[in-house]
Amino acid sequence: EFRRVLFRSQTWRKTMSKELRDYTRNEDFNNEMQVNPNTLTTLLLNAAIEKVSDAKQCHEEKRFAKKGFLIGRATAIVDGLRDRLDMSQGEIAGEFEQFYSDIDNALQESIEDDGVQALTDIVNALTEIRNLWQDVVTEIEVAQGTYDYIVAETEMDKAA
Repeated sequence: EFRRVLFRSQTWRKTMSKELRDYTRNEDFNNEMQVNPNTLTTLLLNAAIEKVSDAKQCHEEKRFAKKGFLIGRATAIVDGLRDRLDMSQGEIAGEFEQFYSDIDNALQESIEDDGVQALTDIVNALTEIRNLWQDVVTEIEVAQGTYDYIVAETEMDKAA
């Protein structure tokens, strides 16, 4: 148990240190976060999905050390999402905290998992939450008149 806690701690420090350096160097990212802080949640969810998907691929390729590293990074991202929760929002914040805790536990269990089903389930859950988050943010922005249709169309064109 101590090794797992130590591994998480070291991985988190390394991950956050590199991520913070990268973000502080990226002026476009910093400007976007000042304009729309909700984007950070989407970016973090996308990053977690990417890391878990990559870990799944590493498992299939029997690159287990890399799988563990990627799971550590995904764990750090999920912890970052949990830390961003505004607990003054009541029950919904508590539900998200429990969701992130469940994802965190599933990630830790997947390190020793023989199959990829747990990783697939994690990707599906995170993707569902990301899609819901994006829908809610879009609805709010449309209602407030701040939704940028041109940017949204450009992003959809890039995805296609």
